[in-house]
Amino acid sequence: MISFRHLSRKRILIKMNNKLLVYWQESHLKNYLTNSKLIRSTLIYTSSNIAVAIVPFILLPIMTKYLSTSDYGTIANFFLLVSFTGCFVGVNVHGAIMVAYYEKDTVDLPLYIKNCFYIIIVSVLVVGAAYWGFGNYISKYTTIPFSWLWTIIVISSIQMLIAINLNLWRINSKAFKYSAFQVTQTLITLGLAVWFVVFLGKGWQGRVGATFITILIYGIISIFFLYKEGWLKGKYSINKEYFKGAFLFGLFLIPHGLGLIILQLADRLFITNMVGISETGIYSVGSQVGMAITLITNSFLLAFQPWLYEKLSEGNPDSYKKIVVMTYMFVIGTVIIAVILGISAPIIISIFVDTKFSGSYQYVLWLGLGYGFYAIYSLFINFIAYTKKTRIISMITIFACVVNITLNYFLIQRFGAIGAAYATCFAYLCMVVLAIKYVLREFNDISWFPFIKQVS
Repeated sequence: MISFRHLSRKRILIKMNNKLLVYWQESHLKNYLTNSKLIRSTLIYTSSNIAVAIVPFILLPIMTKYLSTSDYGTIANFFLLVSFTGCFVGVNVHGAIMVAYYEKDTVDLPLYIKNCFYIIIVSVLVVGAAYWGFGNYISKYTTIPFSWLWTIIVISSIQMLIAINLNLWRINSKAFKYSAFQVTQTLITLGLAVWFVVFLGKGWQGRVGATFITILIYGIISIFFLYKEGWLKGKYSINKEYFKGAFLFGLFLIPHGLGLIILQLADRLFITNMVGISETGIYSVGSQVGMAITLITNSFLLAFQPWLYEKLSEGNPDSYKKIVVMTYMFVIGTVIIAVILGISAPIIISIFVDTKFSGSYQYVLWLGLGYGFYAIYSLFINFIAYTKKTRIISMITIFACVVNITLNYFLIQRFGAIGAAYATCFAYLCMVVLAIKYVLREFNDISWFPFIKQVS
């Protein structure tokens, strides 16, 4: 056991930095990054993500001016319910298609994709029946009128079709086409939202309606590209093996996906029912600002997974050094960005948000840190997925849900709505700690702490 007791903090940090610098030099990572597909893809995804995210920030002062805090709360609940429903509609078949793609020598991929479409249709019927039976309860606790619930099912099902199209572009390295699709979809959605909310005065219904119309348009576009690129050509028939395989693949991922949605939904629902729908709207604005950290992290993670798997499969010391340095850079950079975002929140809120939402600044630091922790967790679950022990991912997510729900109840009672931000941040931190603990144990042939040997 190494003792740091007789070392000053400054000395430890110097030694850590020196050792990591040696790792940087020995792994030739600087030269590697210059020509890396990882960096090129990350830059493309970052550019599109920035374009997608800038528009909502520009429109934030407009939307907060023309929407009440209650409207904003209803919109937040609506889109969280869309995400929740998306866990069941389609049963994550877009992920199954990605796996099948790498087995295309033995799998009839167009037929496999068609069978995934059949799964989507069946799941829509099942989920629709559930909404019909429990719609009144859903409306009561989310403040979304019963007559609008069917739009949630339609949006969720078409989003699955769009996800299939986008994933096929991503694994075929069509980053520009992927980005163009995302950017134009966002611009049209927000353009319609401004028209309906500002000029027609439709309130929250205008914001939801804008998304509904755009999703319909881009669903049609996705089907067009899937057909044009040959994925929907050929015979249409049910293949029991493909149908069962895709269904079971997605079924085992439902606990993980459901857990993530609960983590996003729990704080809003607790605030709605323990504090009020208006505070949910204010909290949602703070959450939207806090999520700005995902601009860079999500872009990097989109490109990181295939790069990581390539390096792990090489299994040599030089590849491991690159993984370690890249991991440290991401973790440290993410935490720094989250802290800076939290500190600058009052300024950001005062510039972009109407005064009735000014109280949202208090949530940004804790939610920004929480989303940063989730990004770090997302990086480490790629290691877990590589071991094919995906049940570990679901177990971590379920544990975090229990922690989050429990803390939401008690901390909101004790501190008010800010307690929900505390609970969210701590739950994501738990996920990071558990994921890192597992990765350190499973990948013990990687030198994760290269600086420790020199600290004595």
